[in-house]
Amino acid sequence: NISHNNSPSTRLEDNSQTPKNKSSTSTLSNTQLSNDDKVLGENISHNNSPSTRLEDNSQTLDNSSSTSTLSNTQLSNDIQVLGENISPNNSPSTQIEGDSQTPNNKSSTSTFSNAQISNDDQVLGGNTSPNNFPSTQIEGESQTLDNSSSTSTLSNTQLSNDIQVLGENISPNNSPSTQIEGDSQTPNNKSSTSTFSNAQISNDNQVLGENMSLNNSPSTRIKGDSQTPNNSSSTSTLSNTQLSNDIQVLGENISPNNSPSTQIEGDSQTPNNKSSTSTFSNAQISNDNQVLGENMSLNNSPSTRIKGDSQTPDNSSSTSTLSNTQLSNDVQVLGENIIPSHSPSTYRKRGEGSGNISWGYANANSTKKKPVKQLYFEWEYRGKRGKTYVRSRLREQVISMNEAKVPVVEILKLLTYNPKVAGALSLN
Repeated sequence: NISHNNSPSTRLEDNSQTPKNKSSTSTLSNTQLSNDDKVLGENISHNNSPSTRLEDNSQTLDNSSSTSTLSNTQLSNDIQVLGENISPNNSPSTQIEGDSQTPNNKSSTSTFSNAQISNDDQVLGGNTSPNNFPSTQIEGESQTLDNSSSTSTLSNTQLSNDIQVLGENISPNNSPSTQIEGDSQTPNNKSSTSTFSNAQISNDNQVLGENMSLNNSPSTRIKGDSQTPNNSSSTSTLSNTQLSNDIQVLGENISPNNSPSTQIEGDSQTPNNKSSTSTFSNAQISNDNQVLGENMSLNNSPSTRIKGDSQTPDNSSSTSTLSNTQLSNDVQVLGENIIPSHSPSTYRKRGEGSGNISWGYANANSTKKKPVKQLYFEWEYRGKRGKTYVRSRLREQVISMNEAKVPVVEILKLLTYNPKVAGALSLN
């Protein structure tokens, strides 16, 4: 059940060749077509035959299902294709090198310039129909793919998928295990619009499991100056960022907004989706351990440490601004239905005293001096009471400590410049 418009394993060398039949019209000039490998399997129907090399200045293929213009191109398929029910628009395992390539058929329109597409690994399994084939390398100045489901512009890009994809029911927007390098990349389909600049996406690990549908594939690295993914569920702007997921994701029913086990490094990162708005600057987010369990739906990964100058979380209930921050999750999360809370203590324990913040005015009764607003700490500790002026350099610290309900003695240790406080602490 192998049906090729052009027969496999052929060589055509001449200045001008124009085959024409009922189903296709082709113009080949100074071309070489070569099929060097076996095609094993059944039910394989390619518009262009698998394992072909096309070298020439001008090649124009036209049949009932497609129209293609290839210039100075080389197509090579050096690997066996094993399996069944594989129907890609372009043959799997192809290398395309040349100045201009324009395949056009009923389902897609593509423009490739100075591009190289290479598929170096076996494709094993059945019923695999990605928009872009797994295990591809694309190198060139301009690539524009457009079909019924997606429109993409790729410039000076390299896509590489070096690992086998094992499993079933995997439907990522971008194929798993891809590397994208180039100045400008703009994939656009019905579900998402993305702009990538000088980006590298790498997926180095196996994806094992089923029923995983992530906006960005798990185990990805993104490096570049500007990256703007936009789809129906989220809008993100990433600049000079690095996302890395180096650990296997084992389990099921995991739907995080950001993939688990990610590293984000860069000057500016602005993820925006329906449920949250966040701005990250000079941020590093790292989750280095396995996430094992089920039914986890957290906006931020559980068990995180946040260090930085400014942090303001807020999503469908909050908005977040993080500046010079580092988020790290260094511990395994084992279990299910975990919803952490970081609320401070709302009361002091017995024996820790009591205290409160109040504002007042110095020189309030003076007719010569202007009243000055000042902060006071009203306290009670070991049977003694007082209302102590808080110096300006200590205001923020005292307010923060009081809000956290730390023991009163810890605040009084900052106010020992007041003799009454020193006496209460037996320091004089």
